[in-house]
Amino acid sequence: MNQQRVSETKENQLEKFILIVEDDINNADIIELALTSLTPYQVQSVSNAETALQLISERKPDLLLLDEQLPGMTGLELYDYLHTIPEFSTVPALLLSASPYSIGEVEGHHLTFLSKPYELETLLEVIHRLLD
Repeated sequence: MNQQRVSETKENQLEKFILIVEDDINNADIIELALTSLTPYQVQSVSNAETALQLISERKPDLLLLDEQLPGMTGLELYDYLHTIPEFSTVPALLLSASPYSIGEVEGHHLTFLSKPYELETLLEVIHRLLD
């Protein structure tokens, strides 16, 4: 790959924005710290769907990391709602949950599922794959 293409790829990665929607502050902080220190992406976390919707109206994320168990609206409900809006229908999402989901449930929503607990390396691999 030539130098210009490498530079363009890095710039494109720096522009990518990941929104973490996680109500457990410790989990959110760990994920945000890992992503900001180990990836070139811009990252922000919020603790509920309502705040996520406010933020999303200001800045479209390139990837959503959604905890399933959120106050008021689950991560899956937030995902389904956003995908009724044409502007957000193509935003990929990673659903993080300790709850068991069947493959059919996840595939039916066209999102990626990662069961808690997970390895940091696995999380990073999935994020990179979803953003490429």
